[in-house]
Amino acid sequence: MDPTVFPLLSTLLQQSSAQVLPIGDGPTSTVASGVAEVAIINATATINFLEYLLTGNSSSASVSATAIATSLPALVDRLTPTSSTSSLLDELGGTSESSPAEPVNVLTIQTIVISIVLLAVIIGTIVGNVLVCVAVCLVRKLRRPCNYLLVSLAISDLCVAVLVMPPALLYEVLEEWKFGTVFCDIWVSFDVLSCTASILNLCAISVDRYWAITKPLEYGVKRTPRRMIACIVLVWLVAACISLPPLLILGNEHMTNGQPSCSVCQNFFYQIYATLCAFYIPLAVMLFVYFQIFRAARRIVNEEKRAQKHLETAINGSATTPEKKLSAGGTVLVATPQHKRLRFQLAKERKASTTLGIIMSAFTVCWLPFFILALVRPFLGEDHHLLSSLFLWLGYANSLLNPIIYATLNRDFRKPFQEILFFRCSSLNNMMREDFYHSQYGDPGSQRLVMAANDGGGARESFL
Repeated sequence: MDPTVFPLLSTLLQQSSAQVLPIGDGPTSTVASGVAEVAIINATATINFLEYLLTGNSSSASVSATAIATSLPALVDRLTPTSSTSSLLDELGGTSESSPAEPVNVLTIQTIVISIVLLAVIIGTIVGNVLVCVAVCLVRKLRRPCNYLLVSLAISDLCVAVLVMPPALLYEVLEEWKFGTVFCDIWVSFDVLSCTASILNLCAISVDRYWAITKPLEYGVKRTPRRMIACIVLVWLVAACISLPPLLILGNEHMTNGQPSCSVCQNFFYQIYATLCAFYIPLAVMLFVYFQIFRAARRIVNEEKRAQKHLETAINGSATTPEKKLSAGGTVLVATPQHKRLRFQLAKERKASTTLGIIMSAFTVCWLPFFILALVRPFLGEDHHLLSSLFLWLGYANSLLNPIIYATLNRDFRKPFQEILFFRCSSLNNMMREDFYHSQYGDPGSQRLVMAANDGGGARESFL
């Protein structure tokens, strides 16, 4: 190769450097010109080194080394990241050493598991409360005024499952509110309305059960469909009065620590008003009423035992009682239909009271932690999002437990639930009518038992 070529190439590279490097003044031009200058210096040094190897001219190598030594400090200054170049790198998707990368919100196994569990709660709540409504509509026996309140409770729990839980699930998964302030206010209003209506319906059911046990004859006449509907309207009006102030006047919480959020108004006076009317007063009423129901049930049981002992004493001491009829070789004991109906009704009321007690216990366990936190939350310095979410979903789970408790403990609902789930609704009323007859009067084929002969082969029969 002709040695004269190397000086010519070096001259051309220097001219290219003078034409390429002055690109502009912005951060992009600074980075680009610095990279171009590094490439040109590297090429120049390579050419001078090849010239030295081929010609033995040491001056070329020394010139190359001197050029690199004098150019490197300026290049270091030009390529050092400044605030502008750092911001440019951030915009291009890179990260600078001065600002660490932001954590990326990815779906983890924990998030997936939580989503599956909460989705199961939503589906179970919808199915259970739809079963309650369908059973009352299909079964004539269940279309009594006392069950109107149960339908209202099921509707409020259904509203919780359909209107409240799905946005709450998305809120938990996304970890921030992404649906705007208008939808936030609507969602919070439905949340407070539905949950409060569910609690007040439980309170109304407990009061209805108390009057049915303590004043069965008088209240049985007053328990008309119109009055039950008026009671339901009152329940929903009170719930609306609790849920509307944040929507119309006070406003809800839309920011937490600079992040979009959505929670009910944390005004101290509103929290006192809402928690008292939506939980603490209904809880006090239910505790008082259930205690009175427990006392009344015990009194009825004791009176029934005393009446039974008195009846047995009268039968053993006299042969003229209506319940004792003499026969040729023994006695026939027959319980009067009125007495059997009374015993059946009392047993039914006691079972209903037991169901009510379990429902109230589940209600207290589910909602008490949330309302305690709601009462003290305005005084807390920091936000307890995890604890608040846990207690909130525990309260939502109460809407799932109510139909499960009915299906487990109340035979009037358990049978229709089974038939509806297996799509056997055509003969549902006939089956319920036969079941009611058997539970009240016994199986016709085994109502009477022929027992051992008494004093000479006589038979004694009694209703079971």
